[in-house]
Amino acid sequence: MTYLNQFSPFYNEEDSCSGMWLKNQILYIENKYADNMILADSLSDGHNKFKFYARIANLNNEETKSYECIVRGTNEKKSIKNPSCGIIWNYVDSENYYAVMTHCTNSDLHSYYDTRSMTIDILQVKNAKASLLKSVNLPENVNLQNGYNVISVEYDGNSTFVAIGNKELRQIAEIKNIDYGSGWQKYGIIIGGAAKIAIERMVLFTNPIMEEKLATQWTRQSLDSYLNTADNIYEGYWNFFDKELEEDMLKMGGRYTVALVKNDNGFDIIYVNGASVNNSGWKCGMLKGKLIKTPFIDNYDLIWYDAMMNPFKYDVYATFENHSVMTLFFPAQDSSIRFAKQIPK
Repeated sequence: MTYLNQFSPFYNEEDSCSGMWLKNQILYIENKYADNMILADSLSDGHNKFKFYARIANLNNEETKSYECIVRGTNEKKSIKNPSCGIIWNYVDSENYYAVMTHCTNSDLHSYYDTRSMTIDILQVKNAKASLLKSVNLPENVNLQNGYNVISVEYDGNSTFVAIGNKELRQIAEIKNIDYGSGWQKYGIIIGGAAKIAIERMVLFTNPIMEEKLATQWTRQSLDSYLNTADNIYEGYWNFFDKELEEDMLKMGGRYTVALVKNDNGFDIIYVNGASVNNSGWKCGMLKGKLIKTPFIDNYDLIWYDAMMNPFKYDVYATFENHSVMTLFFPAQDSSIRFAKQIPK
């Protein structure tokens, strides 16, 4: 999902609040108050791998200047130097979220040896209390004035990675044990007190975590127990037999043993063992594919998950011979794989 469409759903010209405007396909947001301003939306459903990044310029970032804002509730005026801005993710509500906040500082404005740098704080806000997970100080590879920086958060299914940069991204942190839950994932922008930002681009990539999507309730013990009493002639264990592969088009991910278990529309193909590629990802009991009934005897449409858990599901099919040989056909790759039914002990 790429939000270049006038920044929908974060910005709507008809009902946007004051302090937000769109000009030349750039979204400007000004926070006139002393507390943080958050814009978040639900962009992805489910527990997914994702990469979310925004290209943001902090316009109120001149090193010698203070910026006025108002303390909400009292209308007291306040001046802030080097206002902050950043991105948020895993947003539940205004009291529970994660954030990457950036702000610039000078070591000594009145010294010849003064240096300017950017501090990047990675925060967890839980029940309105902020915890600092990591803080990094960068004197280079980021824009330290009012130019653009890209801030990125990426989750690979195990760890969350934070990166930043003005010309190229530099990873600054790896965070483990973030609970992403199983509901809608919310992402957005956070604008610190007195900050004024320009957003050139926001992009979100999401992919399902296939290890979770392909998980089933089957174990080797439950498969043994079920298949020992199964009366369908195709149900049982099937071992890799041989292959005819166009190696430039299709490669074997292992000498698989699978189990066929009937369902309402054919059979589930359950992985048992044998993976050599992505061996650590495949666990006994995961779904390796499906056989879907057709009008033709012993012919089935096929869904097959390859070694990296990407699906083949178009123009692939399977056939049975003598109830003892199952052939999976991949016509576009000019390839086929055969399995032989394991004789019960």
